[in-house]
Amino acid sequence: DALITLRHALASGADPVPMVAAIASKLRTMARVAGSREPSGALAARIGMKDWQVDRARRDLAGWTESSLGIAIQAAAR
Repeated sequence: DALITLRHALASGADPVPMVAAIASKLRTMARVAGSREPSGALAARIGMKDWQVDRARRDLAGWTESSLGIAIQAAAR
């Protein structure tokens, strides 16, 4: 669904720069949280985020591996 929506937005003339920025931001947040077993509050305080942002990033990480996250970050950077 997300890919279909993205393709439609691009075909409709939407500026791709803000979309790439949003995707990159989400990927960075996921990378900062990945692998940590700290409680949400402690991790959030340590990395300068809110508890709910850590919880959301942990939910978003479901189905991702370190490798796939790294590939996605590299693709967003390109």
